[in-house]
Amino acid sequence: MSTVVVAEVRTAIPDYRASQALAFFMPARAKSICKFPSCKALIAKPGWCEEHKRHDTSAGWKRKKKETQEQRVRGRRLTEMRAALFYAKPLCAMCEAEGRITLATERDHIINLASGGTDTEDNTQGLCRSCHRMKTAEEARRGRLKV
Repeated sequence: MSTVVVAEVRTAIPDYRASQALAFFMPARAKSICKFPSCKALIAKPGWCEEHKRHDTSAGWKRKKKETQEQRVRGRRLTEMRAALFYAKPLCAMCEAEGRITLATERDHIINLASGGTDTEDNTQGLCRSCHRMKTAEEARRGRLKV
């Protein structure tokens, strides 16, 4: 649109700014057809008509947080907690209990968060990769048997 037309619009409607005046002359959005098969209802926004709104399954794909599950620590705070844990206890807790000396490389929850554990220092331990995999597999097996 040229500046001449904008100037004409400003003079025609002095109360509006130019962009609002141009929007005033824009046509309304075309109506859409309902997504439900064989429904020909025209609706203002793309999606489902009032009769078929219950068929909208998009809300089912959104992840819902469990109310009982503890919120996980993430980001910089997690990095700081990991560093403090490995500085205080550099050895794998399970290997140390069995008399082996192995460097801890992974932060583990003693009582996992899914089972109601907390994400605090007293519920964490350092484990080596193999011990962490073994413990996680055992927890997953118990979780599958519970259901």
